Order: sequence, then C-alpha cells, then structure tokens
Amino acid sequence: MAHIATIGANKIQLQDDQMKLDMEGVKKALSGAYPEIINATGRERTLEDGTILFEFLPQPGRKG
Repeated sequence: MAHIATIGANKIQLQDDQMKLDMEGVKKALSGAYPEIINATGRERTLEDGTILFEFLPQPGRKG
C-alpha cells in the first residue's frame, strides 16, 4: 500500500520508514524540507486503490 503526501502542488511519495507515521508524524518529518507545512491544514483519506493520501493545504501568511 502506497502513502503519498501533497503540499500545495507538490506530491511526495513517502519512504518505507515514514509509512508508519500518522498525520502529525508526517507533518513533522516533512517540515524540514517544506516549512509551510507547519501551519498547514491537513486531512487524511484512503483512495479507491488503497493508497493513503495526506493532503496539506498551506495557510496564507504575512511577511514581516
């Protein structure tokens, strides 16, 4: 069974060791490469083929 995370338009295939993580674990694991994920809204769903999809929708922020 595959695990995929999407962050905006970016699609990431999770590695074997990341497949055991829950939503918060995936968020923490990917936050180094994708800092916008820290404040993103997330949801988890299972696709028809059994793939688990973690969707992260970055929240607009302010500069300064």
